[in-house]
Amino acid sequence: MASEVDNQVVEQESRQARIILATTILGVIGAMAGLMIQSSGLDPNAEDDAERLVDRADHFSSILVGSILTAVGYVLLGFTVLFLFNAVARRTDRARDSLKPLIIIGPVLLAISGIVTSIGYDSVAQDFVDAGLPLSGDAAVDRAQDLVGDSTVLQIGAFTALAGIAAFAFGIIYSAMWAMRVGLLTRFWGTLGMAFGAAFLLSQFLGPIGFLGVLFWMIHVALIANGRWMGGPLPAWETGTAVPWPDPNAPPPEPEPEESANPEDFEGSATDVSGTPGRPGRRDNKRKRKRKQRG
Repeated sequence: MASEVDNQVVEQESRQARIILATTILGVIGAMAGLMIQSSGLDPNAEDDAERLVDRADHFSSILVGSILTAVGYVLLGFTVLFLFNAVARRTDRARDSLKPLIIIGPVLLAISGIVTSIGYDSVAQDFVDAGLPLSGDAAVDRAQDLVGDSTVLQIGAFTALAGIAAFAFGIIYSAMWAMRVGLLTRFWGTLGMAFGAAFLLSQFLGPIGFLGVLFWMIHVALIANGRWMGGPLPAWETGTAVPWPDPNAPPPEPEPEESANPEDFEGSATDVSGTPGRPGRRDNKRKRKRKQRG
């Protein structure tokens, strides 16, 4: 039977899970909408840094709004990972609580970096446009690259983004691993969360696959915590305790030895089976008498 403490854990997480489902959906919408709005302010056909700076100077408002929406989305999604980590911590003492700040710091740094980078690019773009020099040609491209490379604000934004990605990705990987170990996620979704977290860490090389995968995985976390995923809620969510998955490499359990039969379990006696003793002897005597009379 579940203890009173376990029941309190289930009730607490049930209330929090409903809030997390709403914040996760809003976070995914905010992050996706923000990126699309930012992209709408940039010409995909721009061939060099000079043209891209001109685009940024003309569409700063939309780029800033998009970066703010993306920042809000990251913060809301951070609550999803934090909720999962806290659920793990209630079920095992082996998860390092000292790593929890990474889950909080990561999304905050990503939010700050997005806004700082947008402001930094706008400052560089305005300097590039207002200089009164040609906006195209090799000289313009070299000047644009120098302005971007010399911008302290952009350097701060880039460093903050790298730190935020590393912290958030590690928080996702660590939480997914332990959630799988205590039974809050299946092996498939735990492994998938770790893979998407690693892909998000390598976004510079793998592109948006990690970011999109993390969004999809977080939706699953929010749904499974509410028991709304296929197959219903997992036992670890229902009991408030760790319910580890069986080790697939473990040998099968040995069969229990059979108990020896107890004679008292059998009814009746041997005489009931063989019939009444003595009757076959009487029949034999009658046959002998008949033979004597005939003889």
